[in-house]
Amino acid sequence: MQDPSGFTGWPSEQPSPAELPSHRSDLLPAWDAPGTMSGVANFDGYIIAVNGGCEQLLGWTPAELMSAPYWEFQHPGDQDSVAEPAEALMNFGGDAAGVEVRMLRRDGTGLWTRWQTALDPFGNQFYAVGVDISDEMPPVKRRVHVGTWVRDVNAGTALWSDEVYDMFGLRVGTALDDDLIKAHINPQDHPLVAGAWRASIADRDAHSAVYRVIRPDGTTRTLRSTGRVTARAHGRPLRVRGLTVDITDRLPGVTDPTSARHRDRGR
Repeated sequence: MQDPSGFTGWPSEQPSPAELPSHRSDLLPAWDAPGTMSGVANFDGYIIAVNGGCEQLLGWTPAELMSAPYWEFQHPGDQDSVAEPAEALMNFGGDAAGVEVRMLRRDGTGLWTRWQTALDPFGNQFYAVGVDISDEMPPVKRRVHVGTWVRDVNAGTALWSDEVYDMFGLRVGTALDDDLIKAHINPQDHPLVAGAWRASIADRDAHSAVYRVIRPDGTTRTLRSTGRVTARAHGRPLRVRGLTVDITDRLPGVTDPTSARHRDRGR
């Protein structure tokens, strides 16, 4: 999928070792080491800077990683288990080492990783360094059907990754506009989707909607889309970017990470 230009609002690169706060010197040995992922996230739940290792190991571009709360990029089976350590880090301070979590790769596969996180209490953010430990852990068998999208607010058009086209049952490359997208959403879910869209362009938070799509062959899939404004001009939203996950076959008992407990984390 073409990556549109004009993504603004967040740093494009992570701090260099020299720019790390002095009290975070414990991260220096691994911060920019080859084969590691490192970055900065804020207390609102968003990644604000990453290194090249994140895209190398996970496949997500920096723009994609910044388009939704960071727990959206954890494997669905691990999202709830990581919530408590994250809350403790932000609410009570301190550092966390050895946190193991399956990260969600761009292709829907999972990658076992181990993270060291360190709080910056003065900046309402925390630093994290992760490494690939898949050779130490059992294979991640469950593949998540995930795709990305970008919507032009003024034009009412969208760009989808191939995976989202597949979820809707449409031919890759089909020209997309709001009317076509709406035509494939279950009419009962139109108010929910419209409400999430209005909320997403009203502020800088990510908003989610769970809705059903009716594919051309008559089958129905249940999707969850999460997105936020990533470009504005003169205070007006220009572009919304986000993720869509097919949750039709989601295993029971997996907590929806868009619950109020997660959204309000750290506030």
